[in-house]
Amino acid sequence: IYAFHIFEFTDINNYSSMKKVKQVNFIVDQNLDISIDELKYISSNSKCFPEPEKGNGTYPQANNFTRILNLLQYLKDEPKDKVELSNQYQFDERQGDYYANALVYLNFAEKSNGKFKLTPLGKNIASYPNNNTRNKLVIEQILNHITFKEAFDNTLRNGGFSDKGYIASILKKYVTSINSDKTALRRASTVSAWINWILSVASAE
Repeated sequence: IYAFHIFEFTDINNYSSMKKVKQVNFIVDQNLDISIDELKYISSNSKCFPEPEKGNGTYPQANNFTRILNLLQYLKDEPKDKVELSNQYQFDERQGDYYANALVYLNFAEKSNGKFKLTPLGKNIASYPNNNTRNKLVIEQILNHITFKEAFDNTLRNGGFSDKGYIASILKKYVTSINSDKTALRRASTVSAWINWILSVASAE
């Protein structure tokens, strides 16, 4: 993906006045240009799934969303355990578990007998190349979760900037397994990273 960022200075004598006005992404003669209006429409139609109850599922802690999408491709052929995932991506087993559980959270994978395998939805997503159609399906699944929807809507109200303090407060409200400010802020970094990915495949126009 080739990403072009366009900035402007609202005050040409003040470097701190720089503001991002547009980002355009290209991939093999295709534009990744979902409009902001399309994102608002997806968010407004969110199913607002409740977050996993404590002891029944894991809230995601995996900041590199591109790696999550790569993991979909890696799981296409056969189920893998966290050791195989960590070896493939050269990180420790705990990180392998985090990234695989992020797929489970999105209903792209399920865990059975210690191995992660794609769900029908995950297989469908994995069948697409990196294009607007695939990304819309992924964004819908992210924003169907109430914490991501509320955080995303707040980010749009802030002109595209994530407020991690606000996101942390949302997480403490809706996620029963998160009961400390430290944990909430750590998970908020994942929410912020996923929202930044959403905005990275969208046009500013």
